[in-house]
Amino acid sequence: MARIPRKLLFDPTEVGVYHCINRCVRRARLMGEDPHTGQSYDHRKEWLVGQMEELAGIMACEFLAFSVMDNHFHVVVRNRPDLVAGWSDEEVARRWYRLCPLRCDANGNPAEPTAADLGMIVNCPERPAERRMRLSSLSWMMRFLTEQIARMANAEDKVSGRFWQGRFEMIRLLDEAAIAACMVYVDLNPIRAEIAQCPEESQFTSVYERIVAARESGLIPSAVEPTEFATEPATPPGFATVNVPSGERETVGSVESGESTVAADDDSRQLVGDADARSLSAEIS
Repeated sequence: MARIPRKLLFDPTEVGVYHCINRCVRRARLMGEDPHTGQSYDHRKEWLVGQMEELAGIMACEFLAFSVMDNHFHVVVRNRPDLVAGWSDEEVARRWYRLCPLRCDANGNPAEPTAADLGMIVNCPERPAERRMRLSSLSWMMRFLTEQIARMANAEDKVSGRFWQGRFEMIRLLDEAAIAACMVYVDLNPIRAEIAQCPEESQFTSVYERIVAARESGLIPSAVEPTEFATEPATPPGFATVNVPSGERETVGSVESGESTVAADDDSRQLVGDADARSLSAEIS
């Protein structure tokens, strides 16, 4: 059965929320512990989270949830073409040069663009519109996210070749129920894979970052026993329970057991609406 082409799912001029997945080549644990050598590559998960933070401050894309596993990662992201439309041409050029700098300083950071550099984009009628579209494009966001990690990992291992298996998979989330269910699914990946027992132990996830931020701000106690969360596995703190009749329980997409790896295809999956979101939430519970 033919898959829906990505261009039919993603409209770069329209604000939308999408679930994006990518995995390492041959599902190798290139961001976790190597089962053969015992060497840990967990620091690459920190690279990926740091790159997300960097891109969130440059591009018109908002990361709503994420989970970085040993051999794949998930992000729930919203593109904001309405936001980038309000930026001036000079602002667009400056942000673009932060992603694709012409020069770097002594520390390897992007150098401040000169007036001539900015003029190369601002003074060309087509380039500001093109760069503006790219700054809110999920395809370009995923390119900047994965390419940098691949280069750093290959340099660390002194090898060349693919780090990611192929093109990322994209699933559009049509309503609030689908978004909430997908965010729960993404945040609970480490628990389902038995890497962690509760959300506050699930490092390299968005729910873990929220718990840390809430503790630092005093919104929740600094010391909470894991059993307080583990005794209610169906619904983590901060999320609502979705009751689904037993006859409606069915999975969305292709989710494998074990580490809950979602297969990445060249094209995108079907749209996820309210009914599928309820089914997904039921499967997680």
